[in-house]
Amino acid sequence: MSGIEAGVKPALISVRPTTAESKWAGKECPHCKKPISSGESAVLCPKCYTPHHKDCWTTHGNVCGLDQTPANIMERAGRATSPAAEAAPAATPAPVKAGGEAPVAPKPAPVKPAAALVGAAAPPATGGGAASARAMRSASRRAQAQLTTWPHLLMPEFLSAVLLMIGLTVMAWFVNAPLEEHSNPNHTPNPSKAPWYFLNLQELLLHMHPGLAGVVIPTIIIVLLMAIPYLDINSDDTGVWFSGAQGKKVFWISATYTFFWAWALILADEFIGVRAVIENAIPALKISWLSEIVTQTLVPTAIMWVVAVGLYVAIAHLKPTIRDVMIAYFTAFVIAWILLALVGSAFRGPAMVLYLPWNMPARIA
Repeated sequence: MSGIEAGVKPALISVRPTTAESKWAGKECPHCKKPISSGESAVLCPKCYTPHHKDCWTTHGNVCGLDQTPANIMERAGRATSPAAEAAPAATPAPVKAGGEAPVAPKPAPVKPAAALVGAAAPPATGGGAASARAMRSASRRAQAQLTTWPHLLMPEFLSAVLLMIGLTVMAWFVNAPLEEHSNPNHTPNPSKAPWYFLNLQELLLHMHPGLAGVVIPTIIIVLLMAIPYLDINSDDTGVWFSGAQGKKVFWISATYTFFWAWALILADEFIGVRAVIENAIPALKISWLSEIVTQTLVPTAIMWVVAVGLYVAIAHLKPTIRDVMIAYFTAFVIAWILLALVGSAFRGPAMVLYLPWNMPARIA
């Protein structure tokens, strides 16, 4: 059987010389059952990373001598990290009784589940057990069956497109969107709103300095989004929604926290007026340039920092990992982005004043 017939691509085979520091030095080759000594060339199986003698690998047609199913890969990872499992003596056959009676079959030794075997830790001095378990988990994920583009990808995309068209058709029946007269460059309509994808930034412009809302905050958000793959480098739970049960708790805490504070700050600035309150408390800040620095830059920045730190405090009791922290702040970004766009599109009327959608006055042309 060739390597291609066995499902192993020759390009993926890794031939490495064995040194005294190699992790596979002294490991048993599954074909000849002899240890791999220092100085010998070893081949690592591209599926399960099991080391083989180079000659044994070539002689047996580039085929690993072990079963490559995910369960067996995980079981072997547990055996590799559990010295007690390797040292367990083999069961001896029962002696034949006199008189030709059939021997009594010995009871098989209890087999520990794969999860318990993987959890058995290697001696802390070497640290090879944890690395081996991680390698076996990665190999188990790669050994899983892959899905085809049709129908597993194209069918959901087609159904999504159909549902979108149906939704737009229903909205066109019930929502009136009349055309207005030609635009007049000498007369700006009230309110004049940005496109929907910039409504969140336009909403920020109402509460802080234009340079902070239009340049500084978007730049910081883009840099932080780009940094997520470099901060969260753990590949476990990849493809799992919210990375498990704790991730779902983090998501709901972050979504509720962000929704509450976003609405609270918007309403407070609309009906109380943070700038007016500060200027009345400190008359010296009524100077235009000084008021812009303090009330439109420093105060909003301080509020955003306090809210951001408060989000971490809100999830601290869960003892979050880096993945949980990334989920919390990315959720906060998405909720705030959607909420600000919703407020700008459905709740801002003439002069960009807050109105309930059913009390919204007509736009003044």
